[in-house]
Amino acid sequence: MYASPAPCSDCGVTHAAAGVLNSLLADLLATRPDDASWGVSVCGTCNQVTGVWDDAEGWGFGTRPGEVVRAPLPMHKPFVPAPA
Repeated sequence: MYASPAPCSDCGVTHAAAGVLNSLLADLLATRPDDASWGVSVCGTCNQVTGVWDDAEGWGFGTRPGEVVRAPLPMHKPFVPAPA
């Protein structure tokens, strides 16, 4: 069975999301390298792409810098039943 390390605890980008974001970035770099209407954000901890957006076409995937304003959620929190 294939095993992979857990996502970064700071950005939480999964391996599947990283693949999509990196593909989008590669396409933009290949087709419009000097166009300032698109951008990319990168995690400061793991250097993974966390967001890609295109203001000219009006789309975005992931996050832009400054959008994450709280501490990341824990990866697992045990279930605690509410009192009745």
